[in-house]
Amino acid sequence: MTQPQRRALCTLVIWGIVALVFVALFLWGDGPSTWALYDDWRPKAAALVLLAGFIAFWMTLHATRCRQGGQDERDALIQGKACAIALVAVMAYVFFASIGLYVRYESQSTVPAGWLWFLAYTTFLLGWIVGSAASLYYYHVGLKNHA
Repeated sequence: MTQPQRRALCTLVIWGIVALVFVALFLWGDGPSTWALYDDWRPKAAALVLLAGFIAFWMTLHATRCRQGGQDERDALIQGKACAIALVAVMAYVFFASIGLYVRYESQSTVPAGWLWFLAYTTFLLGWIVGSAASLYYYHVGLKNHA
């Protein structure tokens, strides 16, 4: 496994675990309706989980830092394609989630603030997860059929 593949795999695992824990925290109790209340412990716990994810991610970046000859043109192509897929996935997610929330809460003329937290966290996490997964996919199948 090459250095960029190890980095993509570690990134996928780290942010995948953070995403699962965040969604569990978000759905705990009353979900979005009580998420943003000042006395709720869940946003603080989610921030700690995100911090742990960043620490693990930075440790991974340090452990897999680029060494002489660690990346080539194929790696750059794969990373570029993976970033493009992640960008489209994140834009589609934000668009459809925003429209969905609007439709769901249109009659109430207000969206619980917890959904904004959810959208913010999951947008960030989705970008890392999709980018890493796409990178691993292209490393697995190659680029010849995806030019």
